[in-house]
Amino acid sequence: MLSGMPAEAWAQQTRPSSEAGQIEKRLVTPERPPAEIDAVEPPEFAVPPPEVAETFLLERIEVEGATIFEAAEFSELYESFLNRQITLVDVENLLATITEKYRKAGYVLSRAVAPPQSLDEGVLRIRIIEGYVEKVVFDGDQAGGEALLASHAALLASVRPTTLAALEHTILLLNDLPGIWMRSALRPIDPEAGSYELRLTLHYDPVEGYAGLDNRGTPDVGRLQGYVAVDFNSLFGLLERTRLTFYTVPDSPDELLYFEGQHEQVLNAAGTTLTLSGSQSFIDSGADLEVFGVESMGTRISLELRHPLIRSREESLYLHGRFDYMNTDEEQLGVETFDDRLRVLRLGGRYYFGDTLLGDAYRGANQLGVEFSQGLEMLGASEEGDSNLSRFRGRGNFTKVTADVYRHQRIADRWSASLLIAVQRAAHALLSAEEFRLGGARFGRAYDPSELTGVDGAGGSLELQYGRSVEWAAVKAYQLYGFYDLGAVWDKDGRGSSLSSTGVGVRARVWEDMTANFEAALPLTRIVFTEGDSSMRFFFSLQAAF
Repeated sequence: MLSGMPAEAWAQQTRPSSEAGQIEKRLVTPERPPAEIDAVEPPEFAVPPPEVAETFLLERIEVEGATIFEAAEFSELYESFLNRQITLVDVENLLATITEKYRKAGYVLSRAVAPPQSLDEGVLRIRIIEGYVEKVVFDGDQAGGEALLASHAALLASVRPTTLAALEHTILLLNDLPGIWMRSALRPIDPEAGSYELRLTLHYDPVEGYAGLDNRGTPDVGRLQGYVAVDFNSLFGLLERTRLTFYTVPDSPDELLYFEGQHEQVLNAAGTTLTLSGSQSFIDSGADLEVFGVESMGTRISLELRHPLIRSREESLYLHGRFDYMNTDEEQLGVETFDDRLRVLRLGGRYYFGDTLLGDAYRGANQLGVEFSQGLEMLGASEEGDSNLSRFRGRGNFTKVTADVYRHQRIADRWSASLLIAVQRAAHALLSAEEFRLGGARFGRAYDPSELTGVDGAGGSLELQYGRSVEWAAVKAYQLYGFYDLGAVWDKDGRGSSLSSTGVGVRARVWEDMTANFEAALPLTRIVFTEGDSSMRFFFSLQAAF
């Protein structure tokens, strides 16, 4: 798809972008995938046989207490036992078979029993106990949010009989809450009635965060870039998260300052989350742009609603809607060069799922994401034809779609591979903030961030990995990898430009909460603009969680 594109015919920019509105796209923040839990262990049931003689003639079976399955669905299980002499072992096997039918259908608290009875007339009475969670008990740390926790408990208790899917759904959503993870245990309340208590032991971290340092910046605002983010969990006792982020160039902080605040609140027991965030960035470009007095400022305010339509151990589907209010302006020697105003509505989703295409021992993990963005003509948004836009023919009322696919596949003992593909397609010429970008840590790793940008674009990255756990002093695990990536961008006239690179690297987990990455990357199809050549480049990143 990309091989036929001209390599040098066109580029949207003459140098990698250092606009203030693009800084947050360079932040290498840790991905927060959906929480994972161990499989919920259903109780083991002993199958008591009826108190009867060793053998008896079975003429009829009566099943009582069943609401999930019709009588005909049981008859196929016991038809072969009728009108013949059977033993207690046969009865035990039949009860176990019916119980297994419920378990396979997800009703892990349900079982079949044969109560005390007389079998003189050849009739076996089987009672189905369709189990359910009657009560949910929370213990352990106290994090607040009692009303939300009670809503989760009530929602689970309303599912009768209880399914494994309902149990896992509830526990996963609870573990998704900020700063919280839980351990679960089931305890019978009344075995004859099938009622159970779910006990959830809560562990709570009031403050979490991470800090990082890498050299993937640009000369204009410093190669070295550092950031720190702190999460205050349940600060107001509502099981919410408040995050503060700061990003700068450690050896020249006056060149780049980025501040972000974010507040995330879970609204209900269905897991719907509302997030309000805002950021402010300032750039005073250095290096060879210093003499031109290039200064840029970016402002963003976002409001997002996110909902888990599917949430299970095997798959999760999140839908989101977001409104972005973004302003970016730039000056050179005190004269305004552009002033972009974007008001954007975005709708999208992300699907996580696993598979066993190569067998149970070689599971694959997948992500599919898609987002539709529509620029709105409101609140002073930029209009097509304005004289102070970052892109000629760019417009604030644009339409675009982005999509990405990621797969991680274990291929042998300690060996794995990962593939990432992303595309963007727009109906109109875009302003700078909405363009597809190549270069940096995602696609075109040997190049600077935003080495190439375009209205439409596609990128792909393939990585082969070898990893193992070790006990080498501070090093707890490492992963060696090699990669190849490529990408292309186009304008609305069909002119395009592309790049590709390859390299090797090592990732390591140091102590328990630090990761390190060292990478050598080689540009393959074009020179690096700021370096003026295509020689090997070396990158590092360090990140510590606390």
